[in-house]
Amino acid sequence: MSVTITILLVSLGIFIFLAWYFSHKAKHLERLRLIEKGINPDTNKQDDIPLFWNKLAAIAIGLGFGLLIISILGLLAPGIINTGAMPIAILLLCSGTVLIISNKHKKS
Repeated sequence: MSVTITILLVSLGIFIFLAWYFSHKAKHLERLRLIEKGINPDTNKQDDIPLFWNKLAAIAIGLGFGLLIISILGLLAPGIINTGAMPIAILLLCSGTVLIISNKHKKS
């Protein structure tokens, strides 16, 4: 059991680091593009804060919806949920779907 928890925590740490790294790299490239166009990148700095909270809210909604599906399936068909990776897969699919919908909604 402790090996599983260790693997999960290491995987979570790697995931968090990679998310930070790619986010930081994307913001740096965007800043360079703005400088190349002659736009002051510091003027648009406050626009990212509501977007961060919107993404965080979308992830929370996706996780909540996934937990709801897991609990309903646990009551209706406990054999499906007890197969190991099924609850994690449901959570990831729900969170990813909500983020994709959120991204499409932001563009329109």
